[in-house]
Amino acid sequence: MKNPKRIGKGEAAAIVMARALNGTLASNNLRDILPYVGKNKLPYICTENILYLSYEKNYIPLEEGCQIWNDMKRKERILPNCDFKEIVRRFKINSNKKF
Repeated sequence: MKNPKRIGKGEAAAIVMARALNGTLASNNLRDILPYVGKNKLPYICTENILYLSYEKNYIPLEEGCQIWNDMKRKERILPNCDFKEIVRRFKINSNKKF
């Protein structure tokens, strides 16, 4: 893959694999991936999507989602500046919008 912006090796490898396998890219490094996924129409998902979908499908209860979110924040993972309950609220609002 041509890499004019010198994205990280992990992001580059994940993009190549997702593209080769017609898959979905999982990454929180939106600054690096968005120019590529937008241009190439590659679907992507990030932590808040994965946790919300796990909660919505009853794979994890809300409390566990909150604990995972808080643990990731404590480890200084780059996440939105809110708690998991706010993520759930935002997804529910957006899923009720009529387009």
